[in-house]
Amino acid sequence: MFRCPDRLRVFIVLALILPSGRLAWGHPPATIELQYDSQTKVLHAEIGHVTHDQKGHHIRRLYVYKNDAPIENFPYAKQTTSTTLVQDVPMEASSGDVIRVKAVCSEAGYKEETLIIP
Repeated sequence: MFRCPDRLRVFIVLALILPSGRLAWGHPPATIELQYDSQTKVLHAEIGHVTHDQKGHHIRRLYVYKNDAPIENFPYAKQTTSTTLVQDVPMEASSGDVIRVKAVCSEAGYKEETLIIP
């Protein structure tokens, strides 16, 4: 009968257990939707990030840049809902300006999205 060495046994157990636990670990934001209203001069940002613990695993910080210059920096203790963070940013923007938003997760990673003002 074939005997499995201890190292191989440990490797097999870890290979089976670790992928199943990955779903419980942090993950970066999934989506960022940006809209700029030139009438009200407000950037509307919706960040999609699903969490079951809005205080422990959430969007930690939102950075807003215009033409690569920092405009705003928003820290958060929790998300708006368990699936989304919503932020309105009053700002002046003209045709051709490049607006970039970076959303940072409290546990893992970030996502960026860019909007060019028409």
